[in-house]
Amino acid sequence: MIPNRFRPTVEDLEGRLTPAICSVQFFSGLMVINGSALGDDITISQPSPGRITLTGGGSTTLRFGAATGAAVSVGSAFAPVRSITANLNTGDDVITFDQTSSISLAGSVKIDLGNGNNSLFQFGDQALSIGGSLTLLQGTGSVDVGLADFRVAGSTSISFGSGMFENVNFSTTPGMPNNRIGGNLIINTARGAKQFFVDNTDVIGGTSIFGGSNSIGFTNMNLVFSELNNGIATVNLNGGLIYTESPGNFGDDTIGLFDGTTVNNSVRITTFDGGSWIGFEGATVTRATTINELGPTGTNILAFSANYRDSVFMGAVNIHMGNGADSIAFSVDSTNSLTFKGAITGATGSGNDSIMVGGGGTSLHFDGGGVFNLGMGFDEVDCEQHTGFLFIFNVELPMPNPPPLV
Repeated sequence: MIPNRFRPTVEDLEGRLTPAICSVQFFSGLMVINGSALGDDITISQPSPGRITLTGGGSTTLRFGAATGAAVSVGSAFAPVRSITANLNTGDDVITFDQTSSISLAGSVKIDLGNGNNSLFQFGDQALSIGGSLTLLQGTGSVDVGLADFRVAGSTSISFGSGMFENVNFSTTPGMPNNRIGGNLIINTARGAKQFFVDNTDVIGGTSIFGGSNSIGFTNMNLVFSELNNGIATVNLNGGLIYTESPGNFGDDTIGLFDGTTVNNSVRITTFDGGSWIGFEGATVTRATTINELGPTGTNILAFSANYRDSVFMGAVNIHMGNGADSIAFSVDSTNSLTFKGAITGATGSGNDSIMVGGGGTSLHFDGGGVFNLGMGFDEVDCEQHTGFLFIFNVELPMPNPPPLV
């Protein structure tokens, strides 16, 4: 008798992938998006006035009331979506504005990307118009933000937590007018490498940026205001610029106002690390400029230049350097001009500092004069042709070692 034999086999089971289900609510003109604990991927578009469509990408599913699907549409011309609030929780999330058709909201937009490696993008060349304020929040993790062709009637606030890298890029499509922020631009960051590139943007209120945190760690801030990408429009900071770094920061900052950036008010920049670079190239500041590079060690660099475009400083300029080996440069080529209409005052701490004054003919102008006091250290001064007067003193040369007592 041959016994029955059982040969095991393998059968395919149904997929067990858990979709990211985002709930959507709508009441009194406010659309609320609540993300899942997974990676949510949502595209926002406006097919008709007052109506907003959310489309899920990848495994993202949207739930609105009893309906669940890959897309939901909310609002109408008679009951419009006025504001949007998104809370995306954890996971690597992506929010995208589809600007192949314009998006217009009468109220505010608040997007909390939560924790994770998140992104906020747009595509298309039509305007994103927000009648209230714009608020962007990020917890821990890296974040990449790219917005273009937007109008915000109120203020724009960006607040990031600790992450390996955070990037924000404001730009415009060629031929489109400048981005416009009707209120203030406020940026707060914690530890990590940060990059903010502001191109072709008008800020009607003040621009305030707080870099780093008081906790121990490295914060490398790369802050650039420029119109180099487009070459048509300019950056206008009408309410002034304040950048303040946390005294506990240990990173290296790069802060540049380039290529047609105009500050129609005062500029105040304060850093505390030992390797920051601050530069003005083709910039205009209508009121006072105050630079404090207070790194206790390392090399801090401050550069005023006009090698591609005129630079003008209409108010007083005050410079205070720390105790590192610092460098200050005034540089201009023969086809542009670098002009200081107000007085310049400057002081350096200890360390081997250098000041370079280089002009192309008479295109470097110190109309209000200037006085520099160099601190203790073996300092170097290279002063070439310019108009006006610039006095540089070194009154604290280190004393030689005394002879030994006998």
